[in-house]
Amino acid sequence: PMHAQKTELSPRLSLTCLLGTLLVLLLYWLPEPIRYARWCASQPFECLAVSSLSGRPALPLSAERALLVVGTPSSGTTQMTKALRELGLQVAHENSDSIGTVCRDGTVSWIHGALRFSEIGDGSERASLVGALCARPRPNSLGPWRIDGGAWGNGLSCAVRGTPWGPCWQAECERVLRREIGCARGGGGGSPRCTSPFRATLLQVRHPLHTIASMLAAYCHGQDTAAAADASLMLDTAALLFPPPAAPRSR
Repeated sequence: PMHAQKTELSPRLSLTCLLGTLLVLLLYWLPEPIRYARWCASQPFECLAVSSLSGRPALPLSAERALLVVGTPSSGTTQMTKALRELGLQVAHENSDSIGTVCRDGTVSWIHGALRFSEIGDGSERASLVGALCARPRPNSLGPWRIDGGAWGNGLSCAVRGTPWGPCWQAECERVLRREIGCARGGGGGSPRCTSPFRATLLQVRHPLHTIASMLAAYCHGQDTAAAADASLMLDTAALLFPPPAAPRSR
């Protein structure tokens, strides 16, 4: 008869497995410096590009940049970013987190303009807006870590595998938006109240009908229906930032 053989790991192999397990846990759960090292290891060219080793000094988050171009969604900000890069400028699209993104010369972004020049007042109205915007993840419409990604950039303080959104992300969202909403109102894009100041702010415009057609295709799956509009996360974000005027009172 055949007898089952018991296999035992050697002490050296057991120690190696234990150390390997601990290393994996360290890489995923220890604070930002290790996560930053992991990011640099996985994205070496981006890590080099934001550092002083790239040929230009690294840019602190609070440092002034030359240019902020704002507009509406689907107004051509992606194409403008591409055109400015072809001129040799280091600009980013919808991102001013200079710790994790190359944006030494500026940013082209609709959300930066919508937040910075918001006319939402202080107090309960402002708190309500922040709470609504941060109550759920808003991919492709609002990423607060693209404005302030924390001390190590890219939102690494919350970037733990398996938690794409949760209390940490929500708290970071609220921290960033409390500072950013209305920060440039009355003071221009270079206001020191803003997370990252800009020397000049330009408004990019596009024919409204072309903009509407582009938004319909991008954010409503090409469907001009109330159901498609209600399901659009982008339109929900825009409605919070630009609430419709109150209906006139009947006499």
